[in-house]
Amino acid sequence: MYIHEHENWTDFRWSNEAVALPLDEVCREQGKLVGRLSNLGFDSQLKAMAENLTRDVVYSSEIEGIRLNVDEVRSSIARRLGIEGMKFTPSSHYVDGVVAVMLDAMEHFDQPLTKEKLCGWQSAFFPSGFSEGSSIEV
Repeated sequence: MYIHEHENWTDFRWSNEAVALPLDEVCREQGKLVGRLSNLGFDSQLKAMAENLTRDVVYSSEIEGIRLNVDEVRSSIARRLGIEGMKFTPSSHYVDGVVAVMLDAMEHFDQPLTKEKLCGWQSAFFPSGFSEGSSIEV
């Protein structure tokens, strides 16, 4: 069941007590990761970030029931970030669209999410206006 299929899904609530401890643990682990990355060179940091982003894209798509080729995702990310010295695998337009949307969302996380932005992201997934023969209205 998707979140939007729950009754009153727009009235999202959580318990601060329930999330405080896991959030604290995640922050501590992030701190350790940042400490380790600071000992690496810039190129190594960029490659480590690309690997984490690759996992994010692949796992996020799996949540939606879509299995992406890891090598295609890694290649698309490397090209967009200008990482050299990696094995490049040709990627599909869909993979490039997913990567573009994810990078845009990460880069502009502090900006309002507008109708124009959402329609732009949808266009990245369906540039022809069709999906499996069905018309997609952006």
